[in-house]
Amino acid sequence: MKLTLTILVVALIAIAILLAYRAGQEPEVVEDSQTIHLSRAITEKLEIVPLSVGNDKSYEAVRVQDVCDLFEIDMSQITLLDFVSGDGMNIQIPIEELPDLFLAINEDDTFRLVIPTDEFHQRWLKNINKIVLQ
Repeated sequence: MKLTLTILVVALIAIAILLAYRAGQEPEVVEDSQTIHLSRAITEKLEIVPLSVGNDKSYEAVRVQDVCDLFEIDMSQITLLDFVSGDGMNIQIPIEELPDLFLAINEDDTFRLVIPTDEFHQRWLKNINKIVLQ
């Protein structure tokens, strides 16, 4: 029983270390599925732009186009950008809207999809952790 408990504790510690390491890694593109995994490290490589939406909302953000350019993705074969949040919610945006898409940086280092051209913010999604290119 003690051996089982010890193994379980060691396994949990190893998983915690692995998750902590993964959280600090660079953003990456998984080539086979064309998925961009986002992390705060991405903002160190891209221009952060001030973004004002409406009278009372302002953000620091990165352009989604710049994120795609960072990874040298061939956008000629892409028709949809699927933004996926940490809780599994997603929103698919046609590639034609790419110039209007921003990832706002929240205070807790998460990302929010911001589309300034959306009058009522229906397609805005918070806690974005990956973009699947389709």
